[in-house]
Amino acid sequence: MRRQAKVDLSLQAMTADGLKVTSELLGLGDGVTKSKQLASLAPLDLHMGLTSVREGNATSASIEVKGKAGGTDVSILAKATGDPGKLADAAIAIDGSVEGSQPQILLGFLVPGLAPERLAVAGADRGKFTLKAQGVPSKSVTGHGDLRDRRPATRL
Repeated sequence: MRRQAKVDLSLQAMTADGLKVTSELLGLGDGVTKSKQLASLAPLDLHMGLTSVREGNATSASIEVKGKAGGTDVSILAKATGDPGKLADAAIAIDGSVEGSQPQILLGFLVPGLAPERLAVAGADRGKFTLKAQGVPSKSVTGHGDLRDRRPATRL
């Protein structure tokens, strides 16, 4: 038997205070709601879509996030296939980019434990972070991440 589900969610917060209230309502935890960098994501206008198809014991799911956070364009697609009760055995792929004003700040919220200040590009206030990853940490992860500033290349 094949079952399919789709959920769409839009988040909008025009001010830093609105963003703080939204993050609290979503239960995002103190690491996000009390972050000094949260205000830099306002105004926030994100659309998230979750699609899931279950056939037998296997589930194929995808999550897509698109929109703007502060001066940053966000486009992320994550796909997973496997048994939801055995996430460590699932095949997971992530492909995305975060481009604009300080993309490392948004990345810090998406990846728990990652300190955005460690990703800063010296002297850059705009940049692009791209990520392609496959696997789950308990098995094996392969991928590529790239953070670049948007200044023109200098030739020597």
